[in-house]
Amino acid sequence: MPQRTLLRRLARAAVATTAVALATSTLAPPASAADERDRDRSAAAGWLVSELTDDHLYNTEFESVDWGLTVDALFALAADGTRPRVTARLGREIRDHVDDYTTYKGDVSAGAAGKILVAAEVLDADMASFGGHDLRRDLLQLVDDGGADQGRITDSAKTDYSNVITQSYGVIGLSRSGSTPRSTVQFLLKQRCADGSFRLDMTTDSTCEQDGSAADVDATAFAVQALVAADRRGGVSVRDRVITDTGRWLAAAQRRNGGFGGGAATQAPNANSAGVAAQALSITGHDEAVRRAGRFVSGLQITAAKADGGPARSDLGAIALDRDALRTALRQGITTKTSDPFRRATTQAVFALEPVSLVDLSTQAAAPAPAGDGLAGSCPTSSGTTVVVDFTALGGDVVVRCVSSSPKNGLAALEAAQFDPDGTARYGDAFVCRVAGRPGREETLTVQGAPDGYREQCQQTPPQNAYWGYWQARNGGSWAFGNTGASNSKPIPGGFEGWSFQLDRAGKAPVPPQVSPQRRSPSASGGANSGDPSDPSDPSDPSDPSGEAVVTSELPDEPAVDDGSALATSFGVGLLALLGAGAGVTAWRRRRA
Repeated sequence: MPQRTLLRRLARAAVATTAVALATSTLAPPASAADERDRDRSAAAGWLVSELTDDHLYNTEFESVDWGLTVDALFALAADGTRPRVTARLGREIRDHVDDYTTYKGDVSAGAAGKILVAAEVLDADMASFGGHDLRRDLLQLVDDGGADQGRITDSAKTDYSNVITQSYGVIGLSRSGSTPRSTVQFLLKQRCADGSFRLDMTTDSTCEQDGSAADVDATAFAVQALVAADRRGGVSVRDRVITDTGRWLAAAQRRNGGFGGGAATQAPNANSAGVAAQALSITGHDEAVRRAGRFVSGLQITAAKADGGPARSDLGAIALDRDALRTALRQGITTKTSDPFRRATTQAVFALEPVSLVDLSTQAAAPAPAGDGLAGSCPTSSGTTVVVDFTALGGDVVVRCVSSSPKNGLAALEAAQFDPDGTARYGDAFVCRVAGRPGREETLTVQGAPDGYREQCQQTPPQNAYWGYWQARNGGSWAFGNTGASNSKPIPGGFEGWSFQLDRAGKAPVPPQVSPQRRSPSASGGANSGDPSDPSDPSDPSDPSGEAVVTSELPDEPAVDDGSALATSFGVGLLALLGAGAGVTAWRRRRA
């Protein structure tokens, strides 16, 4: 591939964009606008995850991994926040391929170098040792240190394709990782037009008005994020009026339908531009414009209602670039040739549904469990929630732990008790497929209908004969199956949250955890449940109906790995524990040919 073409693609890859999606039906009450945005965002992220190949996005047209788009996918999943393990794997894959993304024949792309530094900061990784690189030092070496272009972050090749968007990525990355050279911000400001907008192509020879440069929405959206980053985090003061006026110009550029055109090449309203504009508008105080952008993006998302059982039914959640692309997809489906524009639209459009800027985006946003949660044994008083996880069907024990805080739902209780649940790649935490690592990826389960056994890959919904059942109970009461889903169920004050693995029970009633939901009475020791079988109020009391449950506070060991081949195919939609989408998530994606 010619060097000029490669660097041009690297520059474009640094600003690659993608879109947002929807596609779950629930039996819950009518959703609020915020709930609908969350649903659409999660569906978009789910579709995006289903497009990954070995934790990256592969471009079939060019027969190569698209690392710029893979970084965009990382940003989108970080914004979604419901698939932390997939996001972490994506981060490791990017870390292991720094050179593949940023460098070609020894020449470094400024846009890619800036964008991957932002990615390292989003991951809260060590940017001084990311994939064997000091990313900050590498980027600083691309900053022009003299002459008319002082402060410009340039490609190292003879031909330079850097622009306002790549400069903005560089300023954001440098600001988030330490102090920002003032010259980089000053050079960016020289690309600002009198009306507050920014042009895309950079020069110091003339102003926008002198050379007739067109205002560019995408460039303006990235630039205002860079200015805010420099001002808040990079140690370079930027006048409030500059940021305010640029935000006003961007808000005024919004179309009646809530969309935004990008630049000269994308003047029509599109999902990509709406996403990046929403990021910028969210940090300049234009909340209503952000909401309108979100509604515009949702209108471009493939939903079950829009697909109506047609060719696009296997791509629920994907977001189209524009109305024409959506109509074509609904008529023909998303094919191998047309998937790339949908990926680019979806990754960026997510930010119209979860408007977090690149200044603040992080995979570390989830609050840690309160200190003291995950204590061994049942809670001694009504002030806590006892979490019981029954691994007996998997050859393990019953694990009992106390959550001393007040978890907002059943999923939060499971997490607070430090059982580390996994959701599926397709639906995120709408389905719990693994608890404390069980069943493991290489663990073969014996179930009817699968002669070679079943291995849980956590891609789609688990099958109805190998899933985690969710239960609730009052202290001293009976276990009740949680039909509404763990993230829709409020823990009972002083009560019990239960999980039990249902193995080979298709068509049979689910089995609750094999210990009674009975809180132990406070003893002189005042400690948590000790597991003493002589205590009649203890959940480990051998008089428990099962007579076989071994109760502990320790998590199970990693499962033994079966060296034989195993089936990795789901057999139907499992009942399993529904966490976020209520009891009606039945849509799933069929493998594209």
